[in-house]
Amino acid sequence: MAVLLGTHALQPPKCFDSLKCSESSETSPVRSSTRLVDLFDDQLALVKSVRNTDWLELIRKLNGDGNVFRTSVSLPPPGAVKMRLFGEPRTNCAGLVWDRSQVDLSEAYIWPSGYVAKTEFNLTHKGELVNGRSSALVTIDRLVECNRRGLTTNAETGELQEVADGATMNFNEINWQSSPRLDKVVFAQASQGVQKGIPGQRCL
Repeated sequence: MAVLLGTHALQPPKCFDSLKCSESSETSPVRSSTRLVDLFDDQLALVKSVRNTDWLELIRKLNGDGNVFRTSVSLPPPGAVKMRLFGEPRTNCAGLVWDRSQVDLSEAYIWPSGYVAKTEFNLTHKGELVNGRSSALVTIDRLVECNRRGLTTNAETGELQEVADGATMNFNEINWQSSPRLDKVVFAQASQGVQKGIPGQRCL
């Protein structure tokens, strides 16, 4: 379940003044939440679940000198349901969401659901992939299609296959060059999905 905590939540505390605005305001939390629901429905929300112990380092990068840095996110299926995020709720209890339409993915590395890229080990400091990880790359359009059709990577064959009825997809991975200047929102996780989510499964 995704609980929105407010836009620009990594900015100075005065940003939370928007939470006091009326619903008619363009910065209203209601309007922001509606926009985010649309992003999830249209597969435009890039989601990063953050380890509880990694927030200070991530905030340092986000509030840095404006330099880009590589980080990994996932693109949930339509409606942001029936897909697990990276990590577990107790160790990754919150994260960030970016608007994909505002992001440059021209130099991103993209893998479909179920593929274990392990970029922390297979991506050099120069941004080059090693150990055959480039062989499974897909385009963003292909990833959107895989999400729509419920396709995930078979761990034994490496081929894409449909997930079983009622099953939950594993996370996909998009490793991209993020910029501190991009807007983002914070979400919190729960162990149960909402609406179309599957009880007991960790979905947005």
